[in-house]
Amino acid sequence: MTELSFVVTPELACPYCGVRVCSDTDWVVSARRRWGWCGVQAVENGEIVGALLLTPSESGGEKNALLRSLWVADPRLGLGRRLVQSACAGLVCRKVSAIVSPGSSSHFSCQVPPRAFLRHVGFGWTGGHYRLDLGATALEKGAAAQVVGRLLRSLNPINPEPATRNPDC
Repeated sequence: MTELSFVVTPELACPYCGVRVCSDTDWVVSARRRWGWCGVQAVENGEIVGALLLTPSESGGEKNALLRSLWVADPRLGLGRRLVQSACAGLVCRKVSAIVSPGSSSHFSCQVPPRAFLRHVGFGWTGGHYRLDLGATALEKGAAAQVVGRLLRSLNPINPEPATRNPDC
């Protein structure tokens, strides 16, 4: 079974291109300082089989996360999506607005994911980069409670008054 966990001190190398990420890399230190972690990793039988690494990025006053690396050891159905979902969950709790990423249709690597994958997991093209708006990835607690309340109210039948109480009868 594949387990996902947050990455605090990476010593990772991409199995495809060999790019190595060390725990003292500037952007890793920045991410740990801001969020307490710098990504999500997938571990199976004690071996890392996928990773998604992020760093803080601010543009226009928004607190964003820049995707720095994304890879899976071999094509596993849904593992990349699970890495993105886990990162989103962790970033929403830290008030991050979006994940931004470069993307390519032909020259992709762990640092530039395929455009088709990014679109498939919810990223949209925003001129210059792909963006996954985290405000659109989760319901607020208040909104969810309102939806559930409306659903429950719609299931309750309207109780008519007994005929004996009706003064017109």
